[in-house]
Amino acid sequence: MSQALSKRIAPASTDVAGSASKLHLLDLAQLKARLGERWGRLAIHIERFFESAIQRSLAPGDSYSRMDELSYVVLFRGLSEAEAQMKCETVLRDVCQRLFGEHGMHVKMRSLVANLTMADLPDDLVPGKALDELLERRGKESFFPSGVCERKREENAVSLRLKSGINGAAYEAVAATDIDYLYRPVWDTHKHVVVLYLCQPVLRARSWKSPTDFCTAETEEDQAILDMIVLRECAARAERLHHRGSRILVAIPLAFTTLVRGRFWTPFGQAYRDIPPKVSRDLAVLVFGIDPGAPGVRLAQEVPKLNTTAHKVFCVEDSGASNSGVRFNATGARALGMSLMPEDDEVEAADRLERLAKQARASSAETFVLGVRTTSLALRAMAAGVRYMEGPAIRPACRDPQHAFAQSVEYLYSQKLAKA
Repeated sequence: MSQALSKRIAPASTDVAGSASKLHLLDLAQLKARLGERWGRLAIHIERFFESAIQRSLAPGDSYSRMDELSYVVLFRGLSEAEAQMKCETVLRDVCQRLFGEHGMHVKMRSLVANLTMADLPDDLVPGKALDELLERRGKESFFPSGVCERKREENAVSLRLKSGINGAAYEAVAATDIDYLYRPVWDTHKHVVVLYLCQPVLRARSWKSPTDFCTAETEEDQAILDMIVLRECAARAERLHHRGSRILVAIPLAFTTLVRGRFWTPFGQAYRDIPPKVSRDLAVLVFGIDPGAPGVRLAQEVPKLNTTAHKVFCVEDSGASNSGVRFNATGARALGMSLMPEDDEVEAADRLERLAKQARASSAETFVLGVRTTSLALRAMAAGVRYMEGPAIRPACRDPQHAFAQSVEYLYSQKLAKA
């Protein structure tokens, strides 16, 4: 490359100039075929969007050049190969998800990244054919969408045997695409706010105005797939809210079997770690289906795996055992709680809550309760020291949570009086 461009790419040392990358769409012909006559009208807009995404990734002194339709070579000044790869992934994610993904078009993008020395740079001012050939020969290849995204499409195509979560319901075959989601507002009685929403997968063919139990699968394998699908739903929800400038906490329901079985936890844990930090900070995890016989040592091994990624960890403890608090001593769980069913006796449920609250305090944890149906039970729960409450008496579930909001005790009475 000429002396002028050598000055523009200020090297980190006398030998290393930075990194070069090639970004392009692999299945351009298929995209043209799908768009048909519309390609002529849309091509210029797609190219402008692609170039805008590249330009947003450039620092002062970086440069790029168009090689062909939706094919570009980029020079990154003073970046390592890993840093350049991260920038490429950001560009490809932006292009795939915001441009093609909006219309359901599954395209595959390819990137090639290589470190450069000053001797590697071509002589001409414009990074062109020589640099393209160098990248094809030496570049580290990767694709977007990644294997994780490919697996997501595979998961969406499978059929799962699920039940609605209501006791006594039968399992039925359900396509992953027929799963819908409600969000159950959780009231923080100490701060008098609703910031947290529990994601509730439901069967789309059903109508659940206020579900009180979890959607579960017949087998551990199907449950792990369901948990992965729900994780991605929650992450996508949090990311959309983040882009709108609104923030809430979204709680992901996670089956205990997915957490403790290595073959299920490995892909789930990796998918969770792949979520951008700005999104994962808005996610909590609620572990349900905990084996009543699981000793504290086992829980202390398994539950902390979530603490490195989740904003908060909640554990459903429905065993009623007298040593519940002791079992969760070393888990780092933020709160222990229970899930109530419509047929539960209110007096008995209140007694169970009081016992659980005492046990939770013994392990320095807060207490929560799901499925609160009456104002009187909500008041008894508050008197027992329960901090987080969810259920029809608190707030109805919704399909599209938008924001956090304040809520006082008076709201429980205002709703009741409005119905009188």
